[in-house]
Amino acid sequence: MKCNKCWQGLEEQTKSAATHCGHLLCVPCAEEVISNGSPPICPVCHQALAKDTLKVVKVYQEPTDALRASLYGQAPEVILTCALSAIDFHDGQMELVALKKEERLKAKLQSVFTEARDRLQKLSNENKRLAAQAQQLRVANRALEEREKEQSKHYSDRVR
Repeated sequence: MKCNKCWQGLEEQTKSAATHCGHLLCVPCAEEVISNGSPPICPVCHQALAKDTLKVVKVYQEPTDALRASLYGQAPEVILTCALSAIDFHDGQMELVALKKEERLKAKLQSVFTEARDRLQKLSNENKRLAAQAQQLRVANRALEEREKEQSKHYSDRVR
């Protein structure tokens, strides 16, 4: 899991904050969001937040005995409802991560495209410059050929 504001990975079993709108924040980002806005605003969906609506959660990658024990004695419907909610939350997080990756890839692609377009423009300009230079050299070459013909004719006329 990653913080939905700074996109840093969340350490397993460290405290994080879950918003009522379904976003996950590391503690420093949650504190920043709460202290910077009046009312605080979710950095992802821009919904108004209240300190009491942020829920402290721990991120687990593997089940622990304490996590299992917290489910003991609960009705299967309660456990399944919680599991479904957790799966929905996880899916939402994975979707956000995918969207962030897509954003980064689009930005990278745009950067590559812009760089390629600029380089292509430079190459096109260089090609035009070289074509003009080649044309000048052809004109100069024709002039030299004409001059050589004239001098050859002049020389052959003098030799006769």
